[in-house]
Amino acid sequence: MPVTQKTLMRALLAGLAAAFGFMALLGGGLLGMTFGLISPLPLFFTALTAGLTSTGIATLLAFWLVSLQTPSVLSVGFFFLGMTLVPLFLAWRLENRGLRALSGKMLGRHLSTVSIVGGLVLAAGFLYLDRALAGHGGVLPTVQMYVGAFLDMLVSNGGLDARDAADLRLRVGSLSASLVALTGSVWLTVMALNAGLAARIAKGSPTFDRASMHMLMMARWCTLLVLAFGILSLSAGRAGLAMAIVAGTLLTAAALQGLSVIHFISKNLRYRGFLLTAVYGLCLLFNPAGLLLALFGLADSRLDLRQRLGGHP
Repeated sequence: MPVTQKTLMRALLAGLAAAFGFMALLGGGLLGMTFGLISPLPLFFTALTAGLTSTGIATLLAFWLVSLQTPSVLSVGFFFLGMTLVPLFLAWRLENRGLRALSGKMLGRHLSTVSIVGGLVLAAGFLYLDRALAGHGGVLPTVQMYVGAFLDMLVSNGGLDARDAADLRLRVGSLSASLVALTGSVWLTVMALNAGLAARIAKGSPTFDRASMHMLMMARWCTLLVLAFGILSLSAGRAGLAMAIVAGTLLTAAALQGLSVIHFISKNLRYRGFLLTAVYGLCLLFNPAGLLLALFGLADSRLDLRQRLGGHP
């Protein structure tokens, strides 16, 4: 898509907004966390409506601004991965494939590629960070220290009973490992939510035809990768935890596939909105529900359940 004065201005504003959101996240607090969670939104919106060149301008501006405020290579590196890689990939696919890139199996292939590449890069980042923090014992002791400080803050503010805090401290080791293992899941969930929100906002654009959630179909090789990295995550030590990050990212992609099947099954139901709200709420509040949804998605990628249930989306 050619760059005009309008799209250039949109790209600059998107870069500023994304950088501001990420820097607000680094500042902490509930408001900063909120801005941080939606900071990829301007980049996704630019990718969907303004083309690859404008998205590149926006991401480069955001990367430069954040690098000025956070000289740490690790911070900027995570920003580049989490905030720019996925929107840039989406813009590139749209540039080459047009709107076909947002439908059916092609959209699923994009999700498959993003999940495995993102999971591997996050795992490599964890191992690098663990080595960089070797003087403090590595990543896990550092996370344990922050978890302990967070528990102390909750107790002092009256948000947590001291007895409950003491019980959590006994489990802080496993809790810290779980938090690290969920890094990929959280990252992909944030990316998916922002991409979906950008699609909702952009649906009125003449250059964008919104893809339906029930059309998502992941690549079949994702099933084998989930199994492989799931087995590797059973390894002891840091390597096993790094593999758990990749497995968690792939399982989150599979859960999105499961949600796609739910969208397909419910598309003609009278109380569809209520059902989808209940499913999304269960996934957010009840971890086993998310795992069951991921298994459902893996089964669909191998067996094509939607075809068996009455026609392909």
